[in-house]
Amino acid sequence: MQYWVRWLTKGYVKPDSDVVEIGCGCGRIAHPLRNDWFTGTYLGIDIDKELLEWCSGHFPKEKFTFLASNHKSATYTSDISSKATDFVFGEAASTDFIYSTSLYTHLLVPQLVNYTSESFKVLRDGGVMCMTFFCLDSIERGGRWTFEHKIGDAYVENLKYPEAAVAYTKDFMEGVARAAGFAKIDFLLNPVQSWLVCRK
Repeated sequence: MQYWVRWLTKGYVKPDSDVVEIGCGCGRIAHPLRNDWFTGTYLGIDIDKELLEWCSGHFPKEKFTFLASNHKSATYTSDISSKATDFVFGEAASTDFIYSTSLYTHLLVPQLVNYTSESFKVLRDGGVMCMTFFCLDSIERGGRWTFEHKIGDAYVENLKYPEAAVAYTKDFMEGVARAAGFAKIDFLLNPVQSWLVCRK
C-alpha cells in the first residue's frame, strides 16, 4: 500500500483513476486496488502468460483487465523466435496513471522506447507516468552491480542474459521521455532504483 499512499499524496493518481501497470507480474502492487477505496479501472500488462492467467482468476473482473505483451526476452521468456519491439496497449488519451516497478530495469532500448511512447499516447492530458529504473548516475556500482557491458545506450550486467539487469544514464532517459512527447520530467535518484516521473 505504501506506493499508493505516496502516489495519492503526490497527486499522481486518484481513487477513480484509470490505471495501467506495465510488468504487473502476480499483481503484487495492484493488490490494494481490490479494496473499496479504488473505484477506477486497472489494466495489467506482462509477458508472462501464466502469471496473467493467475491474475485474471484472482482479481475482480469489474475493475481489472490483464493483457499479454508481445515483447520477447532472452532472459524472461522461453520463446524468443519473435523479435517484436512495438506493442500497443491502449487507445489514445484513455488513461490517467501508468506505472512500473522494476520493469525498465529489464528492458533494452527498443522495448523501453516503445513502452515510453505508448505511455505518452494513452495518457490523458495531465496524466502521469511513473517508472523505476537503474540510473547509472546514482546507482552504487562495484558490489552487486557493475553494468560494465554496453549494448547501444544500455548498460547491462550480463551479456548472455542482458535483460537480467539494465541501466541507463539520466540524460538518456530524459531524452527518451522528451522524444515520446513529455515536457514535464522529474527524477528521484537513488543508490538502487531511481524514479522517472513524467506528466503529459
